[in-house]
Amino acid sequence: MDIVNFKICRHIYRTYVNLADELKRNGYIITKHTFSDIIEKIENKANARVTFKELFDEYHRLKITKPFFSLVSHEDLCAQIAFKYPLVKQAYDELGTDKVQALKYHVGNIRRALTKRQPAPTEYKIVKMINTTFQKQTPIARSKIKDMLQRIYDDLGVQRTAKASDLAK
Repeated sequence: MDIVNFKICRHIYRTYVNLADELKRNGYIITKHTFSDIIEKIENKANARVTFKELFDEYHRLKITKPFFSLVSHEDLCAQIAFKYPLVKQAYDELGTDKVQALKYHVGNIRRALTKRQPAPTEYKIVKMINTTFQKQTPIARSKIKDMLQRIYDDLGVQRTAKASDLAK
């Protein structure tokens, strides 16, 4: 009996392939189901277009639900999403679901919120937000520059009036 138990635990059920072969041999039909279309898209298609909202909601669903019986771990699926789209994991860990929903899943707003939370000097945050806000190599009207820069200052809580010449510094 010990030998049978050892073979069952160490050989027959050790890997998914062995388990599937054994079940097929005993008359069971094995079908592979993915938990969602999103995981299937990012697994099968390298250049699949998936929105940030879909990815974030799927990541959140995988984090809060525990599978009853699954050969694929939810943590592995979350790691797969986090590896391919690191912003999803960072937003989930640092901002949380409610804050991301309040930002309406807008990637630019999420990046700004993450930048504000960094323990870096204010000047560094300003430069980083300028890099993400302003388009490179395109002319921008002075009034628009002042408005955008003032919004950055307001977001960071800097008590300064924006001037277009601030960018030259």
